[in-house]
Amino acid sequence: MMVPCAREDEGIAIAMGLYLGGRTPACLMEASGLGYSGLILARALAQRTPLLVIASHTRGPGEPFDYHGATCLVGEGIFKGIGISYSIAHDIGTLPDLLYRIGQTIRGQLSIFGLLLPPHLARGDKQ
Repeated sequence: MMVPCAREDEGIAIAMGLYLGGRTPACLMEASGLGYSGLILARALAQRTPLLVIASHTRGPGEPFDYHGATCLVGEGIFKGIGISYSIAHDIGTLPDLLYRIGQTIRGQLSIFGLLLPPHLARGDKQ
């Protein structure tokens, strides 16, 4: 099920509701949207709501544009700042296994996990 929304924090709130309805939610967004989402992510942590947050842009290799600099800082900064575990995907070939393991983690620990995707992986480029 996909639910479009106007803002990233709204999407996280909707995903939290989906969990209450029996789903395992994931939110897909640009990392800059995490800057709007600190409060609702903190609420999800406090409530122990499982959630996968998939966001674009990382401080790792594969970011070709300087104007994404602030977006890169915000993504990791929000995750680190409120104590959300996260990973940066590096290889499209291992992405299915990584997503499976993240699903195990968020359901088993009732936690949030962030996955940051560099542009080349978001496009599906081969390494």
